[in-house]
Amino acid sequence: MKSITVTNEQGFSMTFTEVYTDGFLLENATGVQEAKADVIRTDNAMGDGSIWNSSRMKERNIVLTLRDLPHADHRRNRARLYRLFPIKSGGTLTYTDGTVTRVIPVYCESVVADAKNLANSFTISLISPNPYFTDPEPTDVALAAWEGAFEFDFEFDAQALDTDVQEFGTRTEDLIVTCENAGDVPCGFVLTFSAAGTIADPGILNVDTGEQLTLSLTLGAGDSVAVDTRFGHRTAVLTSGGVQYNVFRYITAGSTFLQLPPGESHFTATLGGSAATSADLDISIRYETNYIGA
Repeated sequence: MKSITVTNEQGFSMTFTEVYTDGFLLENATGVQEAKADVIRTDNAMGDGSIWNSSRMKERNIVLTLRDLPHADHRRNRARLYRLFPIKSGGTLTYTDGTVTRVIPVYCESVVADAKNLANSFTISLISPNPYFTDPEPTDVALAAWEGAFEFDFEFDAQALDTDVQEFGTRTEDLIVTCENAGDVPCGFVLTFSAAGTIADPGILNVDTGEQLTLSLTLGAGDSVAVDTRFGHRTAVLTSGGVQYNVFRYITAGSTFLQLPPGESHFTATLGGSAATSADLDISIRYETNYIGA
């Protein structure tokens, strides 16, 4: 069964389904499975037709049509929708059809109530400036990180402690990690370097394409740098001693804001521009898959 849940920035949430739920019936939802693009082209002065230049995914307009019961408290229901869809703030729409679940950020364009019938109808127009749906949770991939070896409740063997060593964790030394983008279009990611000791010029290399992203700076123990390669979010922030610094200018010339095309991509760590691993460096990659429709 199709279900749409909207949660606004204040944390207020409501769920709408194809049966009456919490006072409302979801009659229709458009814009969820549509894909629209602007096709940029130039007229062909010397022949028929035109020349394709590029295509750009348009913002998504999702329109919900709701209905309440004939003898419901229409004023109260209308007030609840105004609270859920404030005009000057956004929220998150979660769509599920029982098979997949997708989420997308939305902003309310209008709430229109039709009071002509005993059972009032409501039309809510939502705009998604970022037109892509994503999975409910991002994907995390670790390159040369520590993995815990025990969890609570945990009990030490007193006799074994006299002769054996109890491992608290193990070091993963994967030279190459795989990131799988199950979405429909390329996506950026947040790349985090965390230092347990002194590290110079950390970076990663896409072994499939040869593209590389490197920072020309030295990290001390406890420092971390987060580089965001997503379009519209491109930043590089150093956190040291609890203070954040903009280190965008330390991204080396020739670096690429790496993207994950649909399918598999393979990465390895670099230090000083050369492939290497270090027990003093942890690298994590976090990304959200982008889907053209729910």
